[in-house]
Amino acid sequence: AYLNVLQSKKIMQIREKNLEMGKSDLDRIKGLFDLGVLTIDNVYSQEAEIGTRELDFIRSENDYNIAKTNLFRTIGIN
Repeated sequence: AYLNVLQSKKIMQIREKNLEMGKSDLDRIKGLFDLGVLTIDNVYSQEAEIGTRELDFIRSENDYNIAKTNLFRTIGIN
């Protein structure tokens, strides 16, 4: 159960970094769109990607909380 908590926490941290990278990519893509290099489709695509990454982060955060709860239950802590 302890290893599951550690693994869930690491996955959550990775998902958070992926989300941050996606947001910085969106800023870059918006800048390129403003310059006329890219089309609005690229912006919409990246916004959809950020939505997916946010969902992945929320799910990993939930998995981490469940793993912690299971560990506490296993060792008898409320």
